[in-house]
Amino acid sequence: MMGWLAAVSMNYYLLHQNLAVHLKRLGVPPSVSAEPNRAGEQPWQLQYTLLCFGLSLLGAALITLLIEKPCAKVLKKMFARGKAENKA
Repeated sequence: MMGWLAAVSMNYYLLHQNLAVHLKRLGVPPSVSAEPNRAGEQPWQLQYTLLCFGLSLLGAALITLLIEKPCAKVLKKMFARGKAENKA
């Protein structure tokens, strides 16, 4: 589990703040007051926190598995091919 979290941690770091700002700007989850974070709306705060953590973790996992890992494999093959050509 810790290895998997380490693998997605950089993408999580890059994604979580942007996602949190956009969720707040879009009004997701819905709230009673205009500034639920200042009004102390406990149900909103819990929903918002869970959404921020959950969606950020999901997004980071998808970015890592669908973009970062495949690109790393392609680059590794390209560099290995380049080293083989230089030795020949």
